[in-house]
Amino acid sequence: MEIWIITADVLGTVCTFAWILMLIRSKGRFSDLIPAMKTSLFPLRALSPVGFASYGLIGASAGAFTAGVRRNAAVLYGDAESDFYGYCVPAHAVASILTAVPVGCFTAVLAGEPFLALIAVSAGTAAAFYPAAELRRLASARKAEFESELPDVISRLSLLTGAGLTLREAWARTAASSDGELYLEMRAAADRAGNGVPDGEALAGFASRCQSKEVRQFASMLIRNLSGGGTGLTALLRRMNEDSWEQRRARAVIGGQNANQKLMIPLMMMFTGILAMIIIPLFAGI
Repeated sequence: MEIWIITADVLGTVCTFAWILMLIRSKGRFSDLIPAMKTSLFPLRALSPVGFASYGLIGASAGAFTAGVRRNAAVLYGDAESDFYGYCVPAHAVASILTAVPVGCFTAVLAGEPFLALIAVSAGTAAAFYPAAELRRLASARKAEFESELPDVISRLSLLTGAGLTLREAWARTAASSDGELYLEMRAAADRAGNGVPDGEALAGFASRCQSKEVRQFASMLIRNLSGGGTGLTALLRRMNEDSWEQRRARAVIGGQNANQKLMIPLMMMFTGILAMIIIPLFAGI
């Protein structure tokens, strides 16, 4: 018997026993979590109870992974939802891999094709890390939208405070002027301030929800200005306005360079294909 068959049998058997044990441990538990998991984000959510039951065993070792998931979830859904995703994403990953390994190993042994195990494990790994990768992609897109809208926000605030409005009045008018993501977060901060939350605390919550370095710097400068009595606010906003537009131009240049680099990949593939079409018939004729 070939070594790979013995290895696949042993690995598949161990993972199967572990899967069954975790399924028994999860019986009657976690039923409230599964419906809340979006199928678009968790393709194998039905298997997640196996992962939830394993979480106590792997929770500490997945600390860095879980922390990244929570940060991205906080950007998208707020701090209140970050713990939920920090719990569900690692559990889904464990369940996906723990299911794919025995399926792949036993399928490979039955078919006599070792590459089938690799295909199954690769598919399980892709399913395992898809939620974390998708959260990271969505959070990056949301942060990019915040940063692209920030110069317009600061410009409006600068004009309105220069016209004599207080920061709270200028903030509320600016927030109502658009339906962009940053403007929606500004509305949430304005609502909190209108309900009696101090302006500094509302701004801190706004920065925490956005999780963007540039937005945090913007909010931090406003908070310092408020704590100093609000003097020189218009001049401060004008300086921030100039800096934010410079940063936007720098991002546009970097984005253009990255786009050019990405275009080179399909061009090189096309060039390679054309060369192959020319060279292969020449050698075939020889």
